Amino acid sequence: MRKIFFAVLLLIAFGVNAQWISTNLPYQGYSNKIDFYNVNSGISCGYSALTHEGKIFYTANSGLNWNLSTFPPELRNITDIQYISSSVVYASGEENIIPALQKETDYTYKRIFLKSTNSGISWDRVIPFDTMSGKFDNIHFFNQNTGYAIENVNRTILPTFYKTTNGGLNWIQISTLDVDFVIQDMEFLNENIGFLVGYVCCGINAMIFKTVNGGLTWKSFNYRLTDDFTGINFFNATTGIVVGRCTTYYNGTKIYRTQDAGESW
Repeated sequence: MRKIFFAVLLLIAFGVNAQWISTNLPYQGYSNKIDFYNVNSGISCGYSALTHEGKIFYTANSGLNWNLSTFPPELRNITDIQYISSSVVYASGEENIIPALQKETDYTYKRIFLKSTNSGISWDRVIPFDTMSGKFDNIHFFNQNTGYAIENVNRTILPTFYKTTNGGLNWIQISTLDVDFVIQDMEFLNENIGFLVGYVCCGINAMIFKTVNGGLTWKSFNYRLTDDFTGINFFNATTGIVVGRCTTYYNGTKIYRTQDAGESW
């Protein structure tokens, strides 16, 4: 979990005899997200760039070794994972709906939501989706039943926000964003207050969306001198940071901080 990561940073900052050991994830492609339940158990998800196949790996020894999970063969890309308990884990992303040789074609996938009951060793679909949907980019669950997901389809359909109250068996559409927005990360402080970060598609500016009513409505914050926000994390109910990158006006990384629950950064 994120708290473990920040605990490690604090140990290093205060001079404790700690060090980082480099290990390699067994991808021939990209790792989108990584999550740890404790110091030993973790899961990584992503996809193979050559074959357009989604991948999920798990570790039981702090990342020194990674094992390929068992999952449905049609996976295209797994974009997010979240531990619910030591054994129950959820994952989201997309699966292919056309033959393998045409996998690089745009808009040929549908969203997928997976569940593991053995700490990520094997995965099953919670429910099949229709072929008209896109992909679940991010999920955030408060317990095994109640959670949110944001769906990106393509550049002709705006991102859509969903809620489930029965562990992903049913999803209720809550709202649609009012701009063509690519979501990079999602963070919720509670069931009402939450944030989406990313960038405007075909634009050159990063954006933050905030909701205070569980995704019914969203307030946007526009940052034209930052190209993209790639991550967000809150330390408590008021203080958080977002990380962004700049390539158009300035090269490098930007970090924004809020101390008023995201009303100003």
